Formats: sequence, structure tokens, C-alpha cells
Amino acid sequence: MKATEEEGRVSHPTAKKALKGILEKSEESCLQLRKPARLGVGKTVTVAERNDYLWTKSDGTIDLERTIGELKRF
Repeated sequence: MKATEEEGRVSHPTAKKALKGILEKSEESCLQLRKPARLGVGKTVTVAERNDYLWTKSDGTIDLERTIGELKRF
């Protein structure tokens, strides 16, 4: 999930506030979002991420229907 500011850059306090709110909602909704390795500042900032959203079939290919269903939860 990304945070942006209409004018200028996303400050560190703004990013931390967004992260706190997103992680609280994530926990309530069982979305399993987490803080990125580095919380930066800039015009657009990643404030939460999830890496384990891909579902695979028994043959190792991506199960698009299940993956899309998982992404729709967001």
C-alpha cells in the first residue's frame, strides 16, 4: 500500500501515522499486511506490504482465481 501527498513529499510522521492505521485495519480484517523493510519519505511512500498473496496449483503454476480472490480482500 502506498501513501501520497497532494503537494510535496510524504513526511516520516505522516508515513508512520498511515502505517499505524493500516496495520490496525489489517489486523482487524486478517489481511496480514506488514511494515516494509524501510519506511522512507518522498512523493510516494510504501507504508505496508504483503508478499504471500499468490496461490499456486499442485503443478506449481499460479492459481489466478484464488489469487484474484485474495487480492479483492484488500
